[in-house]
Amino acid sequence: MEDYSITSPEVFLEAEARSSGLSLDECSVPRIVVIALRTESKRLVELTKAVERRWFSSTMYRCRVGSEEIGLVPWTAYGAPMMALMAEHLIACGAKTILFSGALGAFQPYMEEGDFVIPSKAIIGEGTSRYYYPRAKVIETDPEIREVLEKACRVVGARTFVGPIWDTDAVYREMRSKIEKLQSQGVLGVEMETSTLCAVARFKGIKAGSLQRVSDSLANFRWEPYFRSEKYRRASLETTPKILIEALRLL
Repeated sequence: MEDYSITSPEVFLEAEARSSGLSLDECSVPRIVVIALRTESKRLVELTKAVERRWFSSTMYRCRVGSEEIGLVPWTAYGAPMMALMAEHLIACGAKTILFSGALGAFQPYMEEGDFVIPSKAIIGEGTSRYYYPRAKVIETDPEIREVLEKACRVVGARTFVGPIWDTDAVYREMRSKIEKLQSQGVLGVEMETSTLCAVARFKGIKAGSLQRVSDSLANFRWEPYFRSEKYRRASLETTPKILIEALRLL
């Protein structure tokens, strides 16, 4: 007998819609959706004059960039399982392209706070992606989205690196031996969600890419946080929204 998943996002969302008195058509989302951290989402809403719309239990904003309607979801969760849920729900509601903007811990000593990273691929160190691709060790980001993000970063003038990253759910088990090995292989840094987003996107046949901002560093084998620095704040609130809006114009 053919194996299959007993659960599905469509069945879950249909139940959610019924309980809210909505149809799935009323819960549809734009073709392109941006998932961004809370602070930059707030700034994007201001810059694009986005309007809040009802979308199940999450906040969804809608705006126009050029002639394209865009969905914007503030990312207030953490980790691979929550990203898989979000991506599955967005895709079930009509998303065909998903851009994720997040924060990354740098591995390379030449990387500075507020620099940007466009992952070319993500090394799978979390568990969720393996339920989509059991044998995969690495998942690539979509090349078209990657190219668009690179162009947008050049237009804005942001200092940007393109290359592999590592994804993990175990924030407090980022071992020195592991980081030394990845650093020697040219891996740029670590975060928690890109591999899962790209695994779900590939599995469902849509496009997905990631823009990461250097928020801290492990390059010297100690944790150096930048979250509260002025340079990081400017990268978050000024540069990131500019890059995303330019990328949306190019899509």
